[in-house]
Amino acid sequence: MTSLALAVVALLVTHFSASTPVRPAVVARVGEPAWLGLYSLVAFAVFGWLGWAWAHAPTVWIWAPTVTALRVPSVIMPLSVILVVASLTTPNPAMVGADRMLDAAEPVQGLLRITRHPMLWGFALWSVAHMVANPDVASWWLFGGMATLSLGGTLAQDVKKARDLGDRWTHYAQVTSNVPFVAILTGRQGWPTDRRLVPQVLGGLAIYAILGLAHPLVFGVTAFH
Repeated sequence: MTSLALAVVALLVTHFSASTPVRPAVVARVGEPAWLGLYSLVAFAVFGWLGWAWAHAPTVWIWAPTVTALRVPSVIMPLSVILVVASLTTPNPAMVGADRMLDAAEPVQGLLRITRHPMLWGFALWSVAHMVANPDVASWWLFGGMATLSLGGTLAQDVKKARDLGDRWTHYAQVTSNVPFVAILTGRQGWPTDRRLVPQVLGGLAIYAILGLAHPLVFGVTAFH
């Protein structure tokens, strides 16, 4: 359990460091390709450590799991997967090297009207759903760390983009929202009507079904309750 806790801390420190002045300082010394290579190696090592530690941690229940709790992922995970699929298939100014999109006539497309960080919110929902379904200490370390990384990542990315892009990002942030649906509910955005929406939803549901069918083969427990 100690190893798992340390792995979670390492995960958060190494990932959030990319949004601090540490990155430009290292890049100035070794160059962008070397930074990306080093960062990727460290990330893979930390994720490997995290998975190993979680698999070998003892099971200590916080409370007894219930049938209702086990059903929570079945409700939340379809939305989670749809958000991730949409993030990969919608042009997003928040992506690395895509800040030129801020100068487009309409930089806010598709599900970006719901949240400007669809991928991170998708992973956050995945994490929280699995915390509810797995109320044991090791799972809460794992999924709680992932939720912290995802939700903290939305804030860190906003800070980094505002620092790097100034008023261009500030204006974009003003007409979108981090928290899903806030921009729509406050009248800053309309509901998404992008033609990508239907295939994104259908694709997300299809991938969710595939992941659900593979879940017992990989983890030994059914994903559908």
